[in-house]
Amino acid sequence: MTQKQIKAIIVFLLSAIFGSVAYFYGDSEPPGTNIQIEDQNHSPEAEASVSARPMEIPVCGAEQNESDHQIRKFENYTICYREQYEQPEWVAYELTKDELTKKAKRTNDFRPDPKILTGSAELSDYRRSGYDRGHLAPAADFAFSEKAMSETFFLSNMSPQVPEFDQGIWQKLESKVRTWATRFGSVYVVTGPVLEKPAEQYASIGANKVSVPQYYYKVILARTKKSVSGIGFILPNKRCDDSIWNYAVTIDEVEKRTGLDFFPLLDDETEATTESSLNLSLWK
Repeated sequence: MTQKQIKAIIVFLLSAIFGSVAYFYGDSEPPGTNIQIEDQNHSPEAEASVSARPMEIPVCGAEQNESDHQIRKFENYTICYREQYEQPEWVAYELTKDELTKKAKRTNDFRPDPKILTGSAELSDYRRSGYDRGHLAPAADFAFSEKAMSETFFLSNMSPQVPEFDQGIWQKLESKVRTWATRFGSVYVVTGPVLEKPAEQYASIGANKVSVPQYYYKVILARTKKSVSGIGFILPNKRCDDSIWNYAVTIDEVEKRTGLDFFPLLDDETEATTESSLNLSLWK
């Protein structure tokens, strides 16, 4: 029995004895209202301050307290980790124009995430796999502080990406997001792998069987004083030599593929209009 399996059994037993684990969503609130997100400091003050759902947080299976979902709150972004795939199904954050001032160098301190209760993927899973440790929350988006930058290198923020994809079109799309943050002042970003099949139906790497996604998505919401605009992308995990615009879709399309509900805090009319339309001229 591996160390990770032993840890998972201990966590399960403790959960059964003492009730729901504080890192997961509680059952006391209905979906879409208040959420309880694990905070690194674990202080009562920190827990009390996280009372309302931020705009970027989508609705997912964690709302029903499914054991396969763990919400993990970093200082500047949030993930929902899926144990069966050994990676997050979404990573969400707001990126502002002011945060694009670079103050920290890339750390490359890739490491397992000790706050993932069932154990995150490990460095050995990716070693000699042929896949990059692909950032979902990009390191370059968090270069405004050393801590923010370092937190993007936890393996709970990684997904196996084909090198030509990770270093090619995916990197180009990430750069575009920073351009949009400058243009609009801030953007809300949700990104991750498209996990539309059971884990056993995907190829995997390493002893922890990290699923290799076939597609990735990214949705972006920009709010100005006059309007709300959104755009989505679904890209295949392979070398793509064409334009990112060939993979632009409505947010509704990404919701269909992922089963997630993005930007639920928008009023119903605005959400329906924003997520069903695609006006590329606003983004090019």
